[in-house]
Amino acid sequence: MESLGGSLLAAAHSFFGFHLPDQSVYYDFAFHTADLIGDASAGILLVVLLVLWVRFARSSRDAGSLVVASAAVIAATLAFGKVFSPQYLLWLVPLVL
Repeated sequence: MESLGGSLLAAAHSFFGFHLPDQSVYYDFAFHTADLIGDASAGILLVVLLVLWVRFARSSRDAGSLVVASAAVIAATLAFGKVFSPQYLLWLVPLVL
């Protein structure tokens, strides 16, 4: 539930009536479609990280491009990771500084 894929499933359930089976715990969508969405999300994350790596490798590789690439990697990991817990945001505070 705490991921982009889980949020999309919950939105599909709320807005379009997509049937979600009963859950054993409130934060887990344990069925085949949820597994496919989780795997697709992980695959998208790998592709995005590869694109960011290639883009940084072809850049001027100065401090500014390193900061931008690092921020993009963190944003992609948060967006497409299988789990997004609010505690992860606390771990990002040192990066803001």
